Amino acid sequence: MGNGRTDMNKASVHRRSDAEVLFKKQRFRGAMYMAGYAVECKLKAALMFAHHAITLEELEAKLGSDLKIHSLERLASRFLGRTRVPPSVELKKNWGIVRAWSVAWRYDRELDDPDVAAQFLRSVDWVLRWLENNA
Repeated sequence: MGNGRTDMNKASVHRRSDAEVLFKKQRFRGAMYMAGYAVECKLKAALMFAHHAITLEELEAKLGSDLKIHSLERLASRFLGRTRVPPSVELKKNWGIVRAWSVAWRYDRELDDPDVAAQFLRSVDWVLRWLENNA
């Protein structure tokens, strides 16, 4: 995977698609992990767009910090600090669900509950649309 803005946007779409395949195979925790990773990629792309950076390295140089992280919370705080869009009830609700994502889920052997996974994927989709519209 490349580290440019276009690469991050494409990776976001592909990881969300991977999540759907896993969900249909009843691999719920894997689906949730991939969906969360899609948000991570979209947040990095949104940050690059907001800071007029073409690559992740260029963005890191502009922000003075390492962004090769897997923390949705840290990435979102960097992005939300740049947007003038006030957080809505829907954003707070969906982000509250998505922010529970953990990179450790990739090691989790638990299957999780299909209803929990379905809600997580719906919230991911909402957050991805919000990022697309507000980047």
